[in-house]
Amino acid sequence: MWYFRAPRVFAFGEGALDYLKEVEGNRAFVVTDKTIVKLGFLDLVMEKLKESGKEVASFDGVTPEPPEEIVYESLKVAQKFNPDLIIGLGGGSVLDVAKVTQVLFEHPDLPMLEIMPLTPITIKKTTLIAIPTTSGTGSDATASAIITNTKEKYKMELNHPVLIPHTSILDPLLTKSLPPKVIASSGMDALAQAIDGYTVQWRNDFSNGLCIHSTRMILEYLPQVYENPEDSKAREKLHNAASISGLAWSNSFLGITHSFGHAMGAVFRIPHGITVGMVLPYSIEYAMKTHSNLYGELARAVGAAKSSDDDKVATIKLRDKIVKIMKELEVPRSLKEYGISKAKFEKNFDDLVRLTSESAVNIFNCREPTTEDMKRFWNYMYDGKSIDF
Repeated sequence: MWYFRAPRVFAFGEGALDYLKEVEGNRAFVVTDKTIVKLGFLDLVMEKLKESGKEVASFDGVTPEPPEEIVYESLKVAQKFNPDLIIGLGGGSVLDVAKVTQVLFEHPDLPMLEIMPLTPITIKKTTLIAIPTTSGTGSDATASAIITNTKEKYKMELNHPVLIPHTSILDPLLTKSLPPKVIASSGMDALAQAIDGYTVQWRNDFSNGLCIHSTRMILEYLPQVYENPEDSKAREKLHNAASISGLAWSNSFLGITHSFGHAMGAVFRIPHGITVGMVLPYSIEYAMKTHSNLYGELARAVGAAKSSDDDKVATIKLRDKIVKIMKELEVPRSLKEYGISKAKFEKNFDDLVRLTSESAVNIFNCREPTTEDMKRFWNYMYDGKSIDF
């Protein structure tokens, strides 16, 4: 038996923030970061909450690739305020911290690592609202959160249905001030999710259509937004596509694009969207050796290949289109190009392989990698060499 889970409400389009006035609740706790505060978005959200008579409080200490210590800092403020609404306002890191804050607020004795599908967890006191300000992770629609364990240098891949926000508010106004590097990173994240979600072993009829549509939209609108952030239509389409990609993969799962990406981010502190973007062409090359049919289907469906192209030709065309977009977005194609020295790579090689092999998503990939495959994959990706094994 399978399930399809999603937020109860999506409010989207220009002016979607006004939905906050309709949300039930009396005490709203907003989790965000200092960049969002500087941009004035926190004030904007607080004002709308106050207009409906709510008391408000906030925590603005979230940092990129958030460590678990940040979650506990957020939790401490929440416990003092005692909210019935918890709102994540920011990029994927902020939304993930807000999600885990809610769970631990209701279950303060629960170890963070036990936020996993088989753990009995209920949410009764609070409602979670996600307001993404980047068009990338789709965390506003997923049952997952990524939190960094800084002591042991790995990313905790937390997953549970209670992590799905009750409400997702997608207002493209909040993406207008994104710098080009963030547009590129978050957009590549959304693309990697959609492609992984279509090709993993848990792919299904409900998620497939969402993966196709979000991939098509991202391929079209991501370069447009990067080139011209003032294009309001393209920004709205990309913002919606990122959320759709999150909704899609959360109901099918992810593959090795993310196990390698998470390991790279944990070891070298590279932004998540850049890591999975860098891995994506290689993961396609690796999987096409056994499952070019899946990538061929996707390539033809999104217009990256002709209907007459066979699976291998279509897969290569999809890879090439992605590589072309990466070049336009100035996303590095290899660790060497990113600036990681050979000495630093070799010093951390064993950790990269270990962290990749420990990731839960490997078993869902259409072609499950062996440890030897992972070692070769890392060496190829360091030099920027196409996967041929």
